[in-house]
Amino acid sequence: TCALPILLAAGGDVYWLRGDGRMYVPATATSVPVLRKAVADLGIVAEGITTPPGGEALKLRPVRVALWDDNRSPESGWIRWILERFEFRFERIAPDAVDARLRSRFDVVILPSTNDAGANVAQLRAFIENGGTVIAIGKSSMLGVDLGLPGMDAVGPLPRSEFNIPGSLVQARVDTSHPLAFGLGEDIDLFFDESPAFRVIERSATKPSRVAWFSSPTPLRSGWAWGQSALRGHAAALDVPLGRGRVLMFGPEITFRAQSHGAFKFLFNGIYSPSAAAAAVPR
Repeated sequence: TCALPILLAAGGDVYWLRGDGRMYVPATATSVPVLRKAVADLGIVAEGITTPPGGEALKLRPVRVALWDDNRSPESGWIRWILERFEFRFERIAPDAVDARLRSRFDVVILPSTNDAGANVAQLRAFIENGGTVIAIGKSSMLGVDLGLPGMDAVGPLPRSEFNIPGSLVQARVDTSHPLAFGLGEDIDLFFDESPAFRVIERSATKPSRVAWFSSPTPLRSGWAWGQSALRGHAAALDVPLGRGRVLMFGPEITFRAQSHGAFKFLFNGIYSPSAAAAAVPR
């Protein structure tokens, strides 16, 4: 992922292999120096092969990324650090910059946890319905409720005497076949800080994909939790279509203080996967 923004900006081809989430980059005068530098500077693993892998894949496209930033959110600052560290190109936008031109400027908008998008719901809905993607993290994932999507918070309404996880690691099961989870294992530890967990409303016209969910009555891995069994069966991550776009809802703090490296793939995959196009890897 570290080299993708540079490769795509330079016109390089990047194929995301279905099944195992590996990426194939044809060797060219442009791609080889970029990959060599990424291996040396960032520690990524790249392996040379003599024959292209063939088969089905997703071909990645350059993506215009916006980070919602009201200059008061530490969470936005941490995500900014992550994007810069992994060499993503992005722009920061303030709430008063969200208008009807949003879709013509960006493909993806990242909403950090605690950011209140309530005043901009109409503009964000138009952005999504016209083909944009919103990545909503932590408490900002409640945007889905404001948009009327079929993912309701199952634990937020519970009194603290019944449920309280104020900052602990919990484990979720992952659908590794979903592009949002490419590169992840079947289970993942996530930082849960009074976070939402989604109950999918049945019989909805909008069909969400459950990307990660709490499969155990005892998901606690480290820290403190009261009433943790209330999480069982509820989703930690949802991919919800809306018009021609998508809302990616992550209840846990997948970017917490830029420390939760195991969950960064959710963010990176969320940036690229909605605009990726099905393609056959050339031989």
